[in-house]
Amino acid sequence: SRRAAEVIQRLRSLVRSGSVAKARHDIRNIVRNVLLLFEYEIKKGNIQIEYSPPKRAIELFVDDIQIQQVLVNLVKNSLDALEEADIANGTIRIEIAARGDELQVSVSDNGPGIPEPGRELLFEAFHTTKPDGVGLGLSICRSIASAHGGTLKYSASPRGGARFTLGLPLE
Repeated sequence: SRRAAEVIQRLRSLVRSGSVAKARHDIRNIVRNVLLLFEYEIKKGNIQIEYSPPKRAIELFVDDIQIQQVLVNLVKNSLDALEEADIANGTIRIEIAARGDELQVSVSDNGPGIPEPGRELLFEAFHTTKPDGVGLGLSICRSIASAHGGTLKYSASPRGGARFTLGLPLE
């Protein structure tokens, strides 16, 4: 509950002022904290997580709570898609790769993916593909990425399903 309160407080601050509280953080710890939040849901849904953290620390100058919030949203969306489609061998893959001066963190699943019509609206506020969705999650996530000098993009996963890639500056 304390972490949730911190997330809400920092998101309010971002929305009000557009500022972020940046410090150096190892991306491995950020991802580890996200996966800990979903440990119960992953076991309950019999979902496989494919994640091999980099062997060495990769530090980014970011607001760790906000980057965790982006990854929480992406993992939650994957879990929801796998559950809604009732995928027997549901898998979520988290990949970290340095590409030039950017670190890319991808979250992909083997769910139903996102139909072609509507993909262009994915990051629009109040657009949702979920029956009970509000349509703010991906819009807020893209705003957080942008506030960090980064990007958030969608592509179809090579294994079927959806793939979202968060790009963040290495320096």
